[in-house]
Amino acid sequence: MLQRIQSLYLLLTALLFCLGFCLPTAYLTNGGDSFLLNYKGVYQLSSDIESFLSPVWGITTFAVAGIVLALLTTFLFKNRKLQIKLIYVSIVNIIFCYASIYAYLSAAIERHGASWSLSYAAVLPGISLILCLLALSAIKKDEALVKSHERLR
Repeated sequence: MLQRIQSLYLLLTALLFCLGFCLPTAYLTNGGDSFLLNYKGVYQLSSDIESFLSPVWGITTFAVAGIVLALLTTFLFKNRKLQIKLIYVSIVNIIFCYASIYAYLSAAIERHGASWSLSYAAVLPGISLILCLLALSAIKKDEALVKSHERLR
């Protein structure tokens, strides 16, 4: 049901992953060269244009999977046990998303010999993780409530 609080948490999770595609995750600087890492790739920044350097398929894959899992979990409200399992998969997905961000960031640092700084968008998967945990808690409460009503019958 879309009026449940866990649905709101899961929709916000999907929205945060979508927002991650629009915002930079990290900036890299090497003397006069500047680079940008986001969910779509590594870009070299010059005075007026961004030139695409390399894709980051791992981050993109885990971000798209996060969107799909959150939306799928939202609309499986009649099967709470499956919702719980999918939220656990989403949590693992978010951890792998952070691992791939770290891997691509460290590879870009090594390749370009650059210093780095994280953008505020780097915390979006962490906020999504918290929202998934809140949704998991709400779904478990609903499941416990349904089981208690079944015992009364």
